[in-house]
Amino acid sequence: MKSYFAPPLTGQHVLILFLAFFGVILSVNGVLVYRSLSTWTGLEQENAYVDGLNYNQTLEARRAQAELGWRHTLSAEFQNDGGVILTVHFVDRDGAPLEGLNVTAMLRRPTQDGFDQSLELPSRGKGAYGARAVLPLAGQWQVRVTARRGAADLFVSESRIRTR
Repeated sequence: MKSYFAPPLTGQHVLILFLAFFGVILSVNGVLVYRSLSTWTGLEQENAYVDGLNYNQTLEARRAQAELGWRHTLSAEFQNDGGVILTVHFVDRDGAPLEGLNVTAMLRRPTQDGFDQSLELPSRGKGAYGARAVLPLAGQWQVRVTARRGAADLFVSESRIRTR
């Protein structure tokens, strides 16, 4: 008569299953740790300590910016060749277009170093400032727009855009 029962589970079988299970877990964790440490430094800001000490000046600059009453809209027109046309429209507190600004944009990858780029955004008239940039990688980009009028007026804004 034929037996339909499985062979008995021995201590050697349990040891092999235990080692295989934890071997797979440790291998996957090792790969994930290696990839996370080798792809990004984790450094968000070069001078975080100094910026922390100057926090009161940062708050004062934001208060002064709010008093200006400037508003802006950022638009990004994506092109098939990986380019993007950034356009920023500025208006004052009454809704009148702001002319004569010196506007720059800093495009930064939040997750990867080495692809940051700075753009001068020349005036296009009626409060619009814009330029074309080529973004080498698809995904999210941090856009920091800085507008100056003279030495005293300063406007800073940060936005995110996402390429295809």
